[in-house]
Amino acid sequence: MTDTPEGQETKVFIRAKGLCERCGITLEGITPHIHHKNRNRDDNRLQNLILLCPNCHSTMHYNKDGSPVKKDLT
Repeated sequence: MTDTPEGQETKVFIRAKGLCERCGITLEGITPHIHHKNRNRDDNRLQNLILLCPNCHSTMHYNKDGSPVKKDLT
């Protein structure tokens, strides 16, 4: 998934019930991504992590024109 500790990845996946926490699509058969809401990859608190499908994760980092998103989700 990402650089988050394995135990935190499991907790996020259980909390999300195997669904993307943004669009709700099932992640069965899809490689899930864990996104750090505040964009700090060292901040692995559960409340800072969100489980996303690859498409939603992409929208967290890039605008429709391909430019990087500069704001966080906090």
